[in-house]
Amino acid sequence: MDQGTMVSLQFAEGTRLLDRLEKEAIEVSAAAWIKEYDSGNWILYLVTPLVTEEDLTGPGFKRIHGVVRQMRKEGIWIDPNGLKVVPPSDPLAKAVIAERNGYRTPVRFRGLRLGDLSVDGAVIYPVKE
Repeated sequence: MDQGTMVSLQFAEGTRLLDRLEKEAIEVSAAAWIKEYDSGNWILYLVTPLVTEEDLTGPGFKRIHGVVRQMRKEGIWIDPNGLKVVPPSDPLAKAVIAERNGYRTPVRFRGLRLGDLSVDGAVIYPVKE
């Protein structure tokens, strides 16, 4: 499977997750699939005020991962280990929000850095209407 197809499938699965999180009243300010430079893996980053710099794995993180685990039983294939949750104050979160602002369609990022993270690419979810 080529990289474009894989990203399209991941993007669709991420959309399903974001829709479910919205139904569960879990606020997500922004989201992006990011291919990290060092690992070469695509990671789904979720920006949410439910976590802080001091508490990245607290109740907000657990709520999101609980939804992911439940959805895996329902057939979604997003790996909980391929998911990172960051607060809006994180430099990566600010960069993702800045890149997608004003767009109503997915944004392909081809730069080398998002915030303080070196990347090989990213697909950023558009602003929700």
